[in-house]
Amino acid sequence: MKKVSWMTKDQMINSTLIVGFFAVLVSVFLFILDFGLTRFVKILFDIEIG
Repeated sequence: MKKVSWMTKDQMINSTLIVGFFAVLVSVFLFILDFGLTRFVKILFDIEIG
């Protein structure tokens, strides 16, 4: 290996914040999708869940 280029502290903080933001964004999207599909199935089959 020749030379390893490490990120600076600012780059590391920015990358961490971006990853955290997208993790929260995907989590919220999946929650809404799950909630919506659950409601849809309940209406479609006219059943009580929970």
